[in-house]
Amino acid sequence: MTRKSKSPKGLKNRSGVWYTRFWHNGREYPESTGLAATKQNVKSALAFLAERKQAVRAGKLLSAATKKPFHSAAEVFLKWNDGEKKSSTAKRTRGSLASAKEFFRDLPVNEISAGHIEDYKQWRRDKETGLGVEECTLRNDILNLSLFFQYAKKHSWCEGNPTKEVAKPSNKDAERMYILSEEEERRYFAAALKRSQDLYDVARIMILQGPRPEHVFPIKVKHCDLINGTLFIPRGKSKASERILLMHYETRIILERRCQGRGPEDWCFPAKVKNIDGIKSEEKRHIVKLTNAHESAANEAGITCVLYDMRHTFATRAAADGMPIPALSAILGHAHISSTMKYVHMKEKEMARAMREMWEKTEPKAAEKEMSESARTPKQIVN
Repeated sequence: MTRKSKSPKGLKNRSGVWYTRFWHNGREYPESTGLAATKQNVKSALAFLAERKQAVRAGKLLSAATKKPFHSAAEVFLKWNDGEKKSSTAKRTRGSLASAKEFFRDLPVNEISAGHIEDYKQWRRDKETGLGVEECTLRNDILNLSLFFQYAKKHSWCEGNPTKEVAKPSNKDAERMYILSEEEERRYFAAALKRSQDLYDVARIMILQGPRPEHVFPIKVKHCDLINGTLFIPRGKSKASERILLMHYETRIILERRCQGRGPEDWCFPAKVKNIDGIKSEEKRHIVKLTNAHESAANEAGITCVLYDMRHTFATRAAADGMPIPALSAILGHAHISSTMKYVHMKEKEMARAMREMWEKTEPKAAEKEMSESARTPKQIVN
């Protein structure tokens, strides 16, 4: 009885050909060497195996089954993300990765390096390509790419996360904020009124009350207490976003008009669609964006801003007028006061005025007067 000879460790004879097989990070890597399974080829096959191990450990090689083109890998990730995240968050992630899918296309995920990410950043910034995105947009793109690579690692489509080696725009650089002057506000709303009553009304509520656009669009009649003059904002990003705002008199006029003839469950800002005859009618959903109308109005007004800047303008004006920061934070629906502080830009004169007002509220006590006199005429030390 003849015993079958054992194959060298890491090699296996399959149909007369040496195959390599090893494990790395819990995953098996089988591959044909293309060499006949003979003793003479063992040394060459083992050298092939050593090269493959080194390549995999360096993140340069994955098995054929795991070489995933970026665009198809991104689609798998986005479908997973749609089920994991809130619809609004998932939608933003999908929009953010659209440019990455266009840039990386069929490039295997495991071959994307930090250098590729830097090239992507430059491509997004380049105005000659028609992109020229803001730093805040670019920061979000890199953060979403990082989430994608974390997901890809779990599927063994890549060995690492190349975004970790890439400098991201800082929060300060990425901060996009345009504060309208009174003249710019006048020009913008004159242009907005000509284009869209919806845009005019939404933007006015934002600049008067400070809510996000996604908090204005879904306002229902039942959220408007026209008798007491209050507006209920349902919970959004955090528990703090659920709040009741006192209506500005102009907000009250706008919502009175929009509530007229509607039931408690009806939208104040219903979407409008064209029927077969081209006539617009209200649909059983609220509007979700006013981008085209806003950009047209902003261009006519000669300003470069986004609709969200109406909220920025409200917050900055309120802070400049001396509104207490805790109150402003609650009005804006911020979970943390640190988010509100970016609207506070105190100047030296304003700081001095605030200190004088604090001091003038109370008369100095006798002890304080005595200390003041001591500070004015210090006593001489007698030996």
